[in-house]
Amino acid sequence: MKNSFKILEEEFVKIKKLGEVKSFRRGTTGVGYTFETLLCKKEDQLCKPDFWTLK
Repeated sequence: MKNSFKILEEEFVKIKKLGEVKSFRRGTTGVGYTFETLLCKKEDQLCKPDFWTLK
């Protein structure tokens, strides 16, 4: 799991450098969907956080 946190941190830094990003979807799922898309991660509705399923 340490690797997952490191990967998430690296990807988060890349996304943060993009600056303000407009949501890719309206409504309450917009933030999560946008974040998953920017992580190049397939959309899911898992209860677990995104970093659990990063490869």
